[in-house]
Amino acid sequence: PGSPSTQGASSFAQRVQVGAHEILADEPPSMGGGDAGPSPYDLLLASLGACTSMTLRMYADRKNIPLEGVDVALSHAKVYASDCEGCAGAAAPKGGKIDRIERVITLVGDELTEAQRKRLLEIADMCPVHRTLEGQAAVVSSLASARALAGPGPESAAPELVLEGRPAELSPGFEVRRVLPSHRRRSAGPFVFLDHFGPADLAADPALAMDVGPHPHIGLATLTYLYAGAVEHRDSLGVRRVVLPGEVNLMVAGDGVVHSERGRHVAHLGGTDKDGKRLLHGLQLWLALPRDREEDAPSFHCAARLPALPLGGGARGTLVLGSLLGVRAPVEWMTPAFLVDLELDAGAEARIPLATKHEAAVYCAQGAAAVGDGPCAVRVPQG
Repeated sequence: PGSPSTQGASSFAQRVQVGAHEILADEPPSMGGGDAGPSPYDLLLASLGACTSMTLRMYADRKNIPLEGVDVALSHAKVYASDCEGCAGAAAPKGGKIDRIERVITLVGDELTEAQRKRLLEIADMCPVHRTLEGQAAVVSSLASARALAGPGPESAAPELVLEGRPAELSPGFEVRRVLPSHRRRSAGPFVFLDHFGPADLAADPALAMDVGPHPHIGLATLTYLYAGAVEHRDSLGVRRVVLPGEVNLMVAGDGVVHSERGRHVAHLGGTDKDGKRLLHGLQLWLALPRDREEDAPSFHCAARLPALPLGGGARGTLVLGSLLGVRAPVEWMTPAFLVDLELDAGAEARIPLATKHEAAVYCAQGAAAVGDGPCAVRVPQG
């Protein structure tokens, strides 16, 4: 869904638009509102409750735990840290009060064992909303332009949203720019994750090589695409493969797989550039699996030769995933999604056809580009 937006309907009452869904929000009469909908704190608690229940249900389904239902009751209060039972380690701001959220979970299922109930309580703390509330979140605010408030016109081809990457450290010394997910947009079509790493000169500092140890994935797929360098992929399926520039690796996690991505010991396989630098530069993306494919057995797909797209006019395109313009990539996807690597000369333009109502995103990995002024146009400025 898109970022929630609100527009006042009365003194406090709000219409909250989340994608195709509309929610009413208001303050209670005691706060001067009309009680036309839940208060902001009620919505916050509802988000935690829904996330908790969904997380437990997904875990129980995957582990064949006989969970028949979940009820989550929540309450919120401002209390002094010194008086807060079960709040050990909570940092108290100036004034000494902290937010205390009490969550009581009722697990329904006559066949649940005590060990399963205990494990489900532990899993509840892994709910993403729970982690956000207990972690350190950054809220970045800006003012929308008058045009943005009015919404795009019917002929507008300008991007709906422009996102900037933020630094994230995957392992000591190995930092990426994370574009998705963002607090402003969780996904673009099936793409739910985009990390851009490099260009990093490994000859100058070998510690900049990718070194991500074994870790699990479930219910999604990971895609690695390199511009420079080399990375070794190993997984619990027994696959061991070195990814080189211009190749694609797609690992479908399905109902669960463990893999690692390391580059230090294979860095020499990536060669050097014209300046003698041993670079590492690439992208990793995650794709959400269709709901009916989340429990598929894990699988691995790769291709060393990727087809070119018939663009011309100073524009060159490599089809990394899916089908486009009558061209089919060796690695296909489960839905009508595609991934294209575009390289444009200065002043060149590329136009990519899109199906009606399909989301699309353009990420500029190097240089500068403009998007818009025509159906699905991408342009590189002169100079």
